[in-house]
Amino acid sequence: MKKLYQKIFVIGLIGVALFSCKDFQDEQFSVSAKEKQAINVLQDTTGRDVFSHNAAYYDTSWTDQNIKDHLTALFDTLKTEKNVITVSDSGYILHVPAAFDTSYIAVKSANSSGIVVYASDYIRAKVLNKDKTVIEPSDVDIPQETIAESLTVVDASTVSYSLKSRIAIPATQSEYILEIIKPEQKNTTGGALITRFRMAVFNK
Repeated sequence: MKKLYQKIFVIGLIGVALFSCKDFQDEQFSVSAKEKQAINVLQDTTGRDVFSHNAAYYDTSWTDQNIKDHLTALFDTLKTEKNVITVSDSGYILHVPAAFDTSYIAVKSANSSGIVVYASDYIRAKVLNKDKTVIEPSDVDIPQETIAESLTVVDASTVSYSLKSRIAIPATQSEYILEIIKPEQKNTTGGALITRFRMAVFNK
């Protein structure tokens, strides 16, 4: 019974923090069906494993600095190694190298309306087209109500969030490369060889 009261107390504190914001009080907020679906995907424990690697993994002459000169070859290599995700309502378990902050995966989409990348870890992302154009995110903010929707009470004193990154990118081509950056990983040595997090890519 004591643990139950503690959980209620934690949830109450979170509610007070959200509704103490004047803007939040003055407006009625709701989470869209698509955002709810994305959160459900991230909270699911199933999903296809996808392995994302740094540029030099595929060709020792490739670097993050010159990769724009090799995007067609990189895309073909990613397809050959099946490091491809599809823009859909499916979730993926992304494996990225812990020793590098930047890695790449191929993306296929049947829609040209742009994409939204959802991730259970803190990442940055941008689209690299095979014609060497780079598309930066148009929106990386996560609405307060979406953050609250992704909250899970772990125990009496701990909460966790299944959604930590939301990145909208106005991608318009049907095939492209997604460059993924985990800012805290800077050519570290030792420790885990890979890190894992859940990711989903939806049409806007």
